[in-house]
Amino acid sequence: MTDIHLDIVAMPTPDLVALIGELNDELGALYTPEQRHGLALDAHSLAAIRFHDRQGFRACEPFAPYTAMPPAAIITSVFLEKRLLPPGAPAP
Repeated sequence: MTDIHLDIVAMPTPDLVALIGELNDELGALYTPEQRHGLALDAHSLAAIRFHDRQGFRACEPFAPYTAMPPAAIITSVFLEKRLLPPGAPAP
């Protein structure tokens, strides 16, 4: 298993933007367009929400495992998704 190190940053750094691009390229080659990549962010993290919006993520309904949680436990969460397209495919 690979060790993962996370740093919390106030604004996206050039390294983070490059990493997101690399992940999109890698994952886009592995998954069909119908498969989606999703994440949940705290609604109070406007910088993170704006960053992910610029990366093509859009608001969506809660997804597993969050759908099994009481609504009060996720009331401050924002759920985002992004369709992964094969490299070179036009955006929907």
